[in-house]
Amino acid sequence: MEGFIIALFVCLVLALISKYLSVPAIPFYILAGIVLGKAGIGIVQSDEISQFFSEIGLLFLLFFMGLG
Repeated sequence: MEGFIIALFVCLVLALISKYLSVPAIPFYILAGIVLGKAGIGIVQSDEISQFFSEIGLLFLLFFMGLG
């Protein structure tokens, strides 16, 4: 659960940085997922709840990419 809270905090910080730099936040989110996940330092572990939220996040990502 701590890993999920850390990931949310990192995404919030990255959203603020991307807004300050006037660039889209999506590449920052993907990079944060790689760094925080199994491929990186492994803070966020893959369990059933995180798998569910990752699928929901992917759906939102595809939806917003379709709108742009």
